[in-house]
Amino acid sequence: MYFNQAPDQNLFGQYTHVEPVHIPQPRLWTHTACVRNCSSGHLTVFFTPAHVIPVAYGGPSVATVHDLGYEFFPEAHTTRQRTCLRWSTQHNCRVGIAVIADSEATGTDLVRLYDIPSTKINVVYPGADPELGPEQDPERISATLARYGIRSPYVLYLGTLQPRKNLVRLVDAFAAGGLARSGYTLVLAGKPGWLSEPVLSAVAALDQETAAAIQLPGYIDEPDSRS
Repeated sequence: MYFNQAPDQNLFGQYTHVEPVHIPQPRLWTHTACVRNCSSGHLTVFFTPAHVIPVAYGGPSVATVHDLGYEFFPEAHTTRQRTCLRWSTQHNCRVGIAVIADSEATGTDLVRLYDIPSTKINVVYPGADPELGPEQDPERISATLARYGIRSPYVLYLGTLQPRKNLVRLVDAFAAGGLARSGYTLVLAGKPGWLSEPVLSAVAALDQETAAAIQLPGYIDEPDSRS
């Protein structure tokens, strides 16, 4: 497994058949440093779970396509992002011997929009991290809530603050349901992303009582996000 940053030594635990390879390089890592190692002829197949198949790599490869949201919601992306996403997705599907799609919908979109042969597409649903189950330690829950100033009961969103996450509608629904008057808090946890202004404006436009019940704690550290 190739990394541009050194992985944690305990990442693979008891899996002795995994060989981590650290190839440091700050920019254009995939198409330069990584491909130099991959092109040495020792790979049976190159697999990427969410990135681009190196342009200069000529061996067998398998890529993953999570979605084509940029085609359906172009306003949620910059022109440069759309161009890069469209090129990389088509490149991966064209050169890969197989393509993994997260869902039947994504597989159908690849066939319809990019004319990718359906025989090349394999729908494989993402796995679940067992550590993302409900936290059972009440002390840890209380400490995490206190650290970010969150009061119960609450409705939680965790992710980048962007309109394409449908957050404006979430804010509107929270307000329309009168949850603030029932003592609920809406927690929009995550760092602001591109075009986050409509989300923040939706909060600012609310009445004082409802706006006060919406918390924006910012980025949540991963250990805290699990509790």
